Amino acid sequence: MVGRGAIACEAVATARTDPDLGVPVATPLSLALLKLEAGSLKDSADVFGLCEAVRATTGEDLAADLRAHATTALSGWGQRAWARVEQALAERAGGP
Repeated sequence: MVGRGAIACEAVATARTDPDLGVPVATPLSLALLKLEAGSLKDSADVFGLCEAVRATTGEDLAADLRAHATTALSGWGQRAWARVEQALAERAGGP
């Protein structure tokens, strides 16, 4: 995992041991926050895909969790990346 600061520390602290791999794995929320902080278009696309995959496999709304953390956990750069993802999710759902 590559990252610095509070988000990386949180990712390590909340990692769960995968039973098949036997190693700690970052939660979807932590992974998404790290990707948003990285901020590239590819990272934004990855977060979009992760939101869709989490909803499809668990029924959980990762986007809602990200929305709750966006203003407190992310830098301005990360918040702009989240805005791109949120817009794409809304368009996918048929929103504005």
